[in-house]
Amino acid sequence: MKADTLLSVLIPVYGVEKYIERCAESLFSQTITEGIEFIFVDDKTPDGSLAVLQSVIDRYPDRKTQVKIIHHETNQGLAGSRITGLRHASGKYVIMCDSDDWVESDMYALMLDAAAESDADMVLCHYFVNYPDSEKVFSQTFTTEHDELLRRAIDGEIHCGLWNKMVKREIYEKLQPSFIPGVNMWEDVSVLPRLVHLSEVIAIVDKPLYHYAQMNPQAYTQKWNKKYSEQICKAIEVNVDYFKANGINADKLAQRGLLSILMNESDDSRRRYLRMFRERGLLDKIDYSSMNVYRKLLSRILFGGRFFFLADMIMRSKAMLRKYKIC
Repeated sequence: MKADTLLSVLIPVYGVEKYIERCAESLFSQTITEGIEFIFVDDKTPDGSLAVLQSVIDRYPDRKTQVKIIHHETNQGLAGSRITGLRHASGKYVIMCDSDDWVESDMYALMLDAAAESDADMVLCHYFVNYPDSEKVFSQTFTTEHDELLRRAIDGEIHCGLWNKMVKREIYEKLQPSFIPGVNMWEDVSVLPRLVHLSEVIAIVDKPLYHYAQMNPQAYTQKWNKKYSEQICKAIEVNVDYFKANGINADKLAQRGLLSILMNESDDSRRRYLRMFRERGLLDKIDYSSMNVYRKLLSRILFGGRFFFLADMIMRSKAMLRKYKIC
């Protein structure tokens, strides 16, 4: 590790020709001028993203020595790009940045300052959500109390994105696996709860610093693919097995994953995934006594009177998705 590198910013690049200029400019305009590196991972992008990126680099000559561009020979997806970025990172801390998003100019300086006060393992901040014609601030229910933050991460009460969470690189290195090759949907969910579990000292910057853009139709979260259900299952499996080995209940994470699948899949696929979850005993943890008549009616309409808990989860999830922007 370079002795003077405090922070590695990892940025996957794929299909972002329209957006990467804004992203790169926000990164190179950071108030922190030393001790930072920007690692762009070209995931075999088919468009002009790299040419746009290079034009921005040329406008910031003082940043050139801080920039690494790593090229994939084949497309590996978000998880593969993050794995590559981690492999080339040299900073004490690591943070992700999606190349269709952007950051406030003092984001990384503020987060590093917060980390320095307590030698924090993880630093958190709030974020903006940017739509084509509006912007909203999302203040997360963060806490510096470790066990409570872990519960909130497992239960989905904080956003799964890693772009507003700066983490010591050594903690990423402790995860085996960290990101899972091929798991590009819920790739952040597959990692965040385990990162929180290993992060004993937490710090918070109590202001929004990251701009989470909802404008790119090519983004993974903007479309559904049949293979995503299998990827979500893999993310769930890794987490449930990890926390079971550590004596921690992660059933709510599994239930959120099941809900995501059921809301997007066909009837035949729903039955298959329900069988799989039932075989793992994940359906036995539901508290049916909390169901009211309206949820039972919704269950009857959607599922022929079966699986009352799914209607309950759907009704609860809509409010949770709006409030917490859960992935």
